[in-house]
Amino acid sequence: MATNHAYWLNRDQERDESIAKRRSVFCSLLEISPEDIKQINNHSEWAGLKTRLLSLIDLLGSLGCYILKKGTIEAYYLNANQLTTDEKPNAAAHEVSYMGEMELQQLNDAFNDVVDAIKYAAQAKSIDEGAAIRDIVLAIVTPALASITEATTDIELNTKCRNLFGNIANLFKLSVETTDQLYLVVSLETSILDVKGFPLRLAIGANPIVDVSAQMELE
Repeated sequence: MATNHAYWLNRDQERDESIAKRRSVFCSLLEISPEDIKQINNHSEWAGLKTRLLSLIDLLGSLGCYILKKGTIEAYYLNANQLTTDEKPNAAAHEVSYMGEMELQQLNDAFNDVVDAIKYAAQAKSIDEGAAIRDIVLAIVTPALASITEATTDIELNTKCRNLFGNIANLFKLSVETTDQLYLVVSLETSILDVKGFPLRLAIGANPIVDVSAQMELE
């Protein structure tokens, strides 16, 4: 069991192998299922040791000290080679390239020890991207709504927005819509932010605070 772990397979042949042996046994014991542990000689002693180790790890976690139970960070990879010791930055970049395609729950399950450590280190409330973007939108649309007419062009709107708000204006694209009435349309120009409601259609003369919050499904 432990002889198949990366700690043992990638051990330094010129160093004391007892360190690699202890590390590989530690990680393998934490990963093995209760059914498989019963197949080991002296399984009751191994099961008791595993229980004590997990209790110790939980205690350390409550104090902010997190243990990567699988060993190295590479052991958590789903796509890159878990046994690699060379070109670690390349392996990490390869793994990260797949993360954008993964569901949040899948990421949490695969990197649970890492996620727990990051959450503890952050010690902060989750960022509400919707509320943050709403505040920026309201700041941007207020001067636009005050000056927009049917003759206003999209170029004029976006130029004025960039002059007033600088680089942050690049997050949005403003345009004029004239259907049943005059609207200011606000499109989000980035896919990084996970917010609802875009593009926003704000009728001239309406209350932008109410309209923006309603369309973004914020209270």
